[in-house]
Amino acid sequence: QKMKMLNGEDPGEKRSGSGFVITMHFAENPFMKTLTLEKVYEVSPQVDDGSGTETILSSTGTPIVWTAGTAPDSDDSFFIFFDTIVHEASPEPGVNALNQEDAELLELDHAIGKTFKDSIIPNALKLYLGACDTNE
Repeated sequence: QKMKMLNGEDPGEKRSGSGFVITMHFAENPFMKTLTLEKVYEVSPQVDDGSGTETILSSTGTPIVWTAGTAPDSDDSFFIFFDTIVHEASPEPGVNALNQEDAELLELDHAIGKTFKDSIIPNALKLYLGACDTNE
């Protein structure tokens, strides 16, 4: 029911540096006070290990302010996509303190964001109308 308030989305605009932003705009509604939600991905333009893969630096989402009694009550909600993935900074300069579990969570979150940016948002109307091949 909350998703019916979605007015539109911006397809992964670039910001300065590497990475992308997904923005979703919602109409005034009885569920949430925050009407524009963003998920910002910062990615290192450098390849550290020679594998040709990017290093994901951060995943920052908009905190959502819900009206009283309307917040989703489970982790199965679409809106957890806008959670920020946080990791502790190392006290040693130049040391990445990201543990394996956090690194995997950040990679998975980035993969979901790229799927939104590259596949879902550009094909949203086709997907809604059932006219899009979902096997692509």
